[in-house]
Amino acid sequence: EETNAEPSRKRWRLLLWCSVAVVVCSSALLMNPSVLKMTDYYKEEGEIQKQTTTTTTTTTTQLEHIEQSTLPDWLKEYLIWHSEQLHLIRNNGDDTAWNNQSVLILRCEEKDQCGGTADRFRGIPSMLALAAETKRMFFMHWGRPYALEEFFIPGKLINWTLPNFLIKKLTVHARAPSDNPFEKIQRIACDKNRLQVQVAPQHDTFTKFQEIVKQIQGNGTNNNKIEMPVAFWHELFFGMFQPSQPVQAMFDRHMRILNLTANQYASAHYRATYPGEPYRESTYNATILGNTTILRNDTILQITIRNAIECASSKAPGLPVYVASDTVRALEMVQEMNKNLSSDHSHWVSAMDVTGQDIKNVHLNFAETSQPSSMYPIIVDWLIMAHSKCVSYGAGGFGYMASLFTDGHCSVVHSKRGKLQSCAH
Repeated sequence: EETNAEPSRKRWRLLLWCSVAVVVCSSALLMNPSVLKMTDYYKEEGEIQKQTTTTTTTTTTQLEHIEQSTLPDWLKEYLIWHSEQLHLIRNNGDDTAWNNQSVLILRCEEKDQCGGTADRFRGIPSMLALAAETKRMFFMHWGRPYALEEFFIPGKLINWTLPNFLIKKLTVHARAPSDNPFEKIQRIACDKNRLQVQVAPQHDTFTKFQEIVKQIQGNGTNNNKIEMPVAFWHELFFGMFQPSQPVQAMFDRHMRILNLTANQYASAHYRATYPGEPYRESTYNATILGNTTILRNDTILQITIRNAIECASSKAPGLPVYVASDTVRALEMVQEMNKNLSSDHSHWVSAMDVTGQDIKNVHLNFAETSQPSSMYPIIVDWLIMAHSKCVSYGAGGFGYMASLFTDGHCSVVHSKRGKLQSCAH
């Protein structure tokens, strides 16, 4: 039973939370802050009932999966609550099931600053925590470059797919602001009258996670770091996201052709064209057959790639190494170096060994393509690294996030701010 002090503590706890993310409320809500019922706001005859009939129900298997995980208790409770709400909505038979619901949507729309693949996923734990504290149903939606469901579908932990009638209410032409997050969301996320809160992926949500969890557990003034289970990211990512059918098929094909078995190989990632990286900055003009062209220093690339591989091998001696990079030339070098390895040396492989041709991994934030399939190699690279025993990484968040998803949360830094790091065995 709540004491008089408890509601006050919760209100203050909520205010502390409001630096978690940047939100933009729908224009309709801003014009009418007194709205209290979802069905009043989404007044489209038959629309809500029609869309919610496709919602998945709570199943014994789902509940068992949640309860048997090593995820924190607060997160388990929220995931079960979320599943129960969807179950009630589907089985209620009319629109009133949405009356007492409010939602938190992690989105990437046309004008949002979403970042790359890692940026779009790194804030999920913080968003789940915010949703849990404010009793909001958590959903995800990408409008750029393609729907998230082109790459992943909901896993066993939570159905995060946004119902179609809510998609129609997204403020897609309004950019989610990226500065001063505390001031932007304090007024909105803590307001119970704000039924729909839209959040764009932000860098600071990742760093705020420890602070948010402390608030949930009621020890926000404690400076001690909260120790999360080693398998936290692994369980959360693979529990929330299942590869779509075409992505899973490509992943299976790569693993089969490369003769890789989950947790029986290491991975090395090099973001060669990241701003400030020596290879990117090593441009020079060269004349080839009378034509001037821009080249980069292959020696720098070769030294960095080899160090990345050696760092990965230091954590998984004798095992194969999967190499991923945003630069085709780096993968060509891996093939060249692999030819000179002794027979008793662990072999090095990449996606180029599967495709047999040049591949170009486009940054997700700058993708301009008419085919979702052109983005599949990015996701497959990520999944292959996430299934490895350990990941070595340098600049950018792509390799780092993949290392969090590994079963043993194993990682090693092969370069930092353009400087190679020693990874002695």
